Amino acid sequence: MKRVGVIGYGHLGQFLVAELNRLDEFEVIRIWNRTADKNKGILPLDQIVAENLSDIDLVVEVAHPTIISEYAEVILNSCDLFALTVTMIKHPSSFKPESPLKELNEEAKLETEKATVLYEGYSLLCTKNRILLAKIRDLVKCTWLR
Repeated sequence: MKRVGVIGYGHLGQFLVAELNRLDEFEVIRIWNRTADKNKGILPLDQIVAENLSDIDLVVEVAHPTIISEYAEVILNSCDLFALTVTMIKHPSSFKPESPLKELNEEAKLETEKATVLYEGYSLLCTKNRILLAKIRDLVKCTWLR
C-alpha cells in the first residue's frame, strides 16, 4: 500500500482524497491546505516539513503552482512528487529538464535513492512508479482534465 500526502484540499483535492481512499493500493495519511483544519487533521502549508513527510511514499500537489517552487526540495528529499497539469502549464520552465528541478532531483536520488521525477513534456510531473502514475492519471484526468 502506498502512503500518500495531498497538498490542496479544494474541490479537486477532496475528490482525489476520496478516490484514493477508495482504492486498496493507496492510503491518504496527510493533507496540507492553505486553510488548516485541526478537526479534520488538515495541516497548514508551512507544515510541509521533513518530519511530516518521513512516513509518506508520494505527495500529490493539487493546490497552486508556487507549491512546487517552494516545497519541491523538502518533498523530494523524503518521497516522490506528483503535480498536476495545471501547475506545469502555469510555470512550465520549472519542469524543463534543464531547470533547477532536474538538478534537485538528481541530488535527491543520490542522497535517498528514493525520490524520482520523470518529465513527460507538459503533461505531468510524476513518480518513479509507472503503475502508480497510470492509476492516478486515469483517476484525475478522466474527471478533471478533459
